[in-house]
Amino acid sequence: MIKINLLPPEIVEERKRKAVHRKILSFVVAVVVALALGFGVLFAATLQVRNDIQALEADRAAVEAEVATYQPYVQLQNQVNSKNELLQTAMGTQVKWRETLGSLGLHIPDNVWLTNVSLSMGDEDGTLLVRGETFDHPSTAGWITALSEMAGIADVRASFSAEEQSDDDVLVRFEIRADVDAVELFDPLAERGE
Repeated sequence: MIKINLLPPEIVEERKRKAVHRKILSFVVAVVVALALGFGVLFAATLQVRNDIQALEADRAAVEAEVATYQPYVQLQNQVNSKNELLQTAMGTQVKWRETLGSLGLHIPDNVWLTNVSLSMGDEDGTLLVRGETFDHPSTAGWITALSEMAGIADVRASFSAEEQSDDDVLVRFEIRADVDAVELFDPLAERGE
């Protein structure tokens, strides 16, 4: 089958031009609709971001109000911390008194009597001074050996050991010095992880 167009060429050209014009118009309309949709989406996104910013600003204002409420407590805690540091510096390092005295009581020989126990603290460790009486010098040596085996006590040495006449008996007076390990101050908040 053969197609033959019997219309004059001017009408055929006019129809072709109108068809191209319709295609261009359809394309322009499609682009305008696409731009309008894009603008609508961007406008909706802008409104959502604006709402999010307002919500964040309200949250920030609430947090700042809370911070202002707790600010005196923060300042008070800072003062307490600085006072604790000053107190720690003034008092020095503490010793485990209960453990040290309990260990002394467990290790003291039967024939040794203590007349004085004192402790002086330095920056990192302390010096234990023990004075007492016994019947002979080997008992003093045994007491030194017992002290050197105690936990937390090191460098045990006799300052003096001298015989003295007392009433009807001869007693040996002695003075023993030793280094004692210091410990950290007990901090209940540190144990809880605060």
